[in-house]
Amino acid sequence: MNDREKLINLTGVCLLALCLLALSVQAQGQDDAQASPSQKSPVRELKANELEGTYRIIKGEMDGKEMKPEELKAQRVVFTDQQIKTLDAEDGELYVAKFQLQPHELGAHIVMESIKPPMPGIAAVGLIQKDEDVVKLIYGFPNAEAPDDFKTQKGQHMFVMLKQSDPKA
Repeated sequence: MNDREKLINLTGVCLLALCLLALSVQAQGQDDAQASPSQKSPVRELKANELEGTYRIIKGEMDGKEMKPEELKAQRVVFTDQQIKTLDAEDGELYVAKFQLQPHELGAHIVMESIKPPMPGIAAVGLIQKDEDVVKLIYGFPNAEAPDDFKTQKGQHMFVMLKQSDPKA
């Protein structure tokens, strides 16, 4: 076999290798596109009982602006299996609502319905996520846009809460 024939054979082998590589990459892309959402990134379902406990609000945002620490320091949040309460320093109930969770890629979608005055029956929709002892809750008031991430906009509140070992702390 002369040099010209060797070059033609080598060129053919290289072209064949490139074609096979291109087909492999294309097939991989189709497999990724056809994968169901649960195969792409499984969503871990947050259960209501995982939230149970008393939390201290350590950070808050309202309408896109950070709240002052003195506005938050006396408030506690208590989660039971299907209820959320915000308490003042004297254990007075500032807000009481029943809630429901649905899986969401950022934690859980939450719907809270107030069950005590001053706002019985009013619903707030938002997101909640839990990372060990820290819970983040963001929600929009009625007539406000429901949040789709953990950044507040007009008509939305967000709280970062730390679970307390002592419920009165």
